[in-house]
Amino acid sequence: PEVKRVDAYLNNIHSLMARFEQVAPDGTISTGDFFLSRPGRLRFQYDTAPLLVVADGEWVIVYDKKLHTYDRYSIKQTPIDVLLDPAIDLTRDLWVTDVKSSGGVLRVTARHPRAPQRGEITLIFSEQPFQLRQWVVIDAQGLTTEVTLSDLQPNVKLNPAMFAVPQPAAGQTTIRTE
Repeated sequence: PEVKRVDAYLNNIHSLMARFEQVAPDGTISTGDFFLSRPGRLRFQYDTAPLLVVADGEWVIVYDKKLHTYDRYSIKQTPIDVLLDPAIDLTRDLWVTDVKSSGGVLRVTARHPRAPQRGEITLIFSEQPFQLRQWVVIDAQGLTTEVTLSDLQPNVKLNPAMFAVPQPAAGQTTIRTE
């Protein structure tokens, strides 16, 4: 029943705007604005880091403004793709490995059943009100990244242009596809 409640909550969010705090595997803390538009689109706009992360419906692109590099990954290769699906059904799409509810917090941990080596994601929800507050990703190398959300504004109108990535200038950038 808890997983079905998570599915219903996530399926009712068509767009989301929030502040985020990210703790990288090396302990570096970054903050910024997070935007989600389902299906398939997200944007992490960092306050001070020279990074822009955008999912455009097919790819997750990490643009380093300082180095002028683009790294591109298939959305399906990332654990965060669970939040981007048009119809979220955790038990259909993922292997839910743990569900814990305590202290007003619900935690749901899952892996991709066909590619568990990609890592896992734990979605963390507050109970009152029931909201997505954090996710923790353990990647294929065993490195942990935590993203905490605050000031959530669900189902707001977002400009579709914010999910477009600036195109690299000829001769100034490199694009790597993973």
